[in-house]
Amino acid sequence: MPWHLRMLLYIFPFLLAGYFYIGWRFSQGLQYLLQLPGRSTGIAIAVLVILLNLLPIVILVSYLTGQLSPHYLNGSRVGWPDYFLFFPFWLGLIILVELLPYFITLDIAGLVVKWTGFMGKHNWQKWKAIFQVALVAFFVIYVGIRAYHDTYRVKTTSYDITLKESANPIMDLKIVLVGDVQVDRYTQSQKLDRFIEAYRKSGADLLLFSGDLVTSGPKFISRGVQLFCGLQAPAGKIAVLGDHDYWADPQRISEGLQHCGWLFMKNEHHIISYKGHKILITGLTNIYSKRLQRQQLGEILKHAPAADLKILLVHQPSEYVASMAEKFGYRLMLAGHTHGGQLVFHPFGMPFTTSQLETKYYSGLFRLKNISVAVTNGIGLTLAPLRYGAPAEISRLVINPKQERN
Repeated sequence: MPWHLRMLLYIFPFLLAGYFYIGWRFSQGLQYLLQLPGRSTGIAIAVLVILLNLLPIVILVSYLTGQLSPHYLNGSRVGWPDYFLFFPFWLGLIILVELLPYFITLDIAGLVVKWTGFMGKHNWQKWKAIFQVALVAFFVIYVGIRAYHDTYRVKTTSYDITLKESANPIMDLKIVLVGDVQVDRYTQSQKLDRFIEAYRKSGADLLLFSGDLVTSGPKFISRGVQLFCGLQAPAGKIAVLGDHDYWADPQRISEGLQHCGWLFMKNEHHIISYKGHKILITGLTNIYSKRLQRQQLGEILKHAPAADLKILLVHQPSEYVASMAEKFGYRLMLAGHTHGGQLVFHPFGMPFTTSQLETKYYSGLFRLKNISVAVTNGIGLTLAPLRYGAPAEISRLVINPKQERN
């Protein structure tokens, strides 16, 4: 069974528990406010929960009966399985996770009200029901709009990187970082056209790709290579290997990019000349299947040639890699891998995503003492067919922008 299908089955029991709790409380709120019959309301909510979870149900039944078909669960184009199975499941999951902390808080507040007698039982039940129904209505609308916006738009996020200690600093170098394009049935056509448009408007001098051209298998490699062969940058185009590239066909991807002018780096160094300055790009292979050990990383970095600016390009933004890069004089570390979290929840306004469990460098620019770490959200998707709270993006970094001299 493919790993992403296994993951769905792993989280399914926890989702059912969450749906039971939210459905129970929401049903109580509706019954109180609208005086609906309890049995009918409960049945309606149960049917809705089943419809939202048809995907893991279909997977489980197919697996148990030996009829698991990659054709309808992992097809080449977006079709009816996506609209009836995948999208409802993930939208429901996002809404559920967003609702849980607020519903739990309401129950805790109810215990406080009961113990203190602060508010009459009738008044509290009324306000609790209003909050419950309003929260569900709000998140159903908000999650739908936000997920569509974050999934299908491609934005450009710009950062100014000022390096002031040099007597003759590199001025106005525009680096565009692209990561996790992950061409598949979800990331094609209009989405890729928006990516190309955003890149063309970026005015990039140097284009760096942090890996993951496709999501899985060889099916979309030609499309991804064709896309990247159309991108141009006067100072150079440099790429490193991503996890999904390794699982798909690393040789075909690297050779395809190299054939049209990309430099594909595997634990090596490359010097670029830019307006009389030497810029070092060190490209690392740091993925799940080929994890760089500290000793190996140290050997690579200590043999880096001298340069006016040292940049580290890597797929996974591991914290120990950033620490060692800073130790060896690198001023920039550029990475992807995390998708910016892809699904970022905001309980009480505080961002949370599972990517934070892997690294604190999960999205955006992090300024350490002597190095800046930039992690791009990327373009494509993995596991979930949606983005939420982590819009698709390319990252544009301007080194010592000219206006800084004023």
